[in-house]
Amino acid sequence: MFKRIREIALTCAAVLAMGSTCRAGDTSGSGSAGSFAGPNLSFSPPEVPHLMDAGMGTRKPLMMLMDSLGVGKWMDDHDLSLYGYAQGSYTYNFNRPKNGINDLRLFDYKNERFLLNQVDLTFEKVVDMSKPGWNFGFRVEGIFGSDSATMQSNGLNPYGGSFGLNHSPENQFTLLQAYADLLVPVGSGLLVRVGKFFTLLGYESYLPIVGPGSVNFFSRDYIFNFGLPFTQSGVLATYKFGREKNIAVTAGFTRGWDEATRDRNDAIDFTGSVNWTVNDKFTFLYSDSTGPQGTKNGDWRHVSDVCLYYKPDPKGPLLFGGNGIIGWESRAAAGNRDAWWYAFAGFGSYKLNDNFTAKIRGEVFRDEEGVRFFNTTGQMFGNNVTAYEVTVGMDVIPLPKDKVWSNFILRPEVRVDFANRSIFDISGGGKGKSNQVTFGIDAVFNF
Repeated sequence: MFKRIREIALTCAAVLAMGSTCRAGDTSGSGSAGSFAGPNLSFSPPEVPHLMDAGMGTRKPLMMLMDSLGVGKWMDDHDLSLYGYAQGSYTYNFNRPKNGINDLRLFDYKNERFLLNQVDLTFEKVVDMSKPGWNFGFRVEGIFGSDSATMQSNGLNPYGGSFGLNHSPENQFTLLQAYADLLVPVGSGLLVRVGKFFTLLGYESYLPIVGPGSVNFFSRDYIFNFGLPFTQSGVLATYKFGREKNIAVTAGFTRGWDEATRDRNDAIDFTGSVNWTVNDKFTFLYSDSTGPQGTKNGDWRHVSDVCLYYKPDPKGPLLFGGNGIIGWESRAAAGNRDAWWYAFAGFGSYKLNDNFTAKIRGEVFRDEEGVRFFNTTGQMFGNNVTAYEVTVGMDVIPLPKDKVWSNFILRPEVRVDFANRSIFDISGGGKGKSNQVTFGIDAVFNF
């Protein structure tokens, strides 16, 4: 009975995806505005909260440097931006794992180690969809640091070997995004994107700080780590609907999950989103990815993703978010059985003042056939694994009024992971535990 319900739910999700197609990104990560940049996917209405810059009107340090060199105004006149950020972190696992690895983690996978997670540099020209006529834009973004090894794509990994966590060297470079945008003057404007871009799916991002409309943590949730792709390469098209142009619909084709200049099969896949800014309090996103992801063209994978963003008072201190996914892959489990996974994460934050914001995240992830969860040695944990995590943290901005140092933020957090099986602390030869508790802190400077 339960299996039949899941099949019906997935069918309905697929029909919805074909009928409306899904997620769009933002318009506001330009280098001239914002203390903490959004990913600037250039696909959402500007009021979409989770991809907007914080502190609009604050010029970033790198563009301030361009001003001092006499080229800042020229770049502004041509809608060009140069910006980035640097992030470092430290994590302590109270289980004291023998191999120093925090299981089921991604960017915070090393225990009792200081990491240079990301040094990001982005050069872009943002397309303003509100302006009439033809318009051209682009984005080139590279990242250096320990996080890069986990986000390498097929064909663009200069280091070769596995994409896993046991990588060498520890700090790597990856060309995360490289795309061109073309605004075609049809109706309200059709935006076409070609190249390599971050996935449309998911609430959390590779960016340490996404924007003021979402709740951001140093450690990422299971959905980000195990449920979705990082990047995709292909073609996307976006068009805005509605009287206020508050519904952005995106549809396109890509080479697959984390594929770039090479592909593990000969097929393309579909991806898309519906981004609906209901009002100044509530935003809804539905996103989708469907197509073959393995070495055989007939082995399909489908993921449907829903994100909710709610701010009860647009000028108030409270912020809430939610992310749910359901995934299916044909013949991915032992015995050529189909595999299923589904998860939900809830987010909340309360801004105490300009210096401090308290936040919390809770999540459950179900891996029915044991195809999504794995540890750093590639060991799978078997069928019917359910993992939970609760994270509490604080955003600390020591100097929120300073022109330069308002771009600096500390994010301490305490996280508790637990599961229905002993899946933690086993990759290093431990006996295995059903829980782990970590303290983590990162520092981010946005320039």
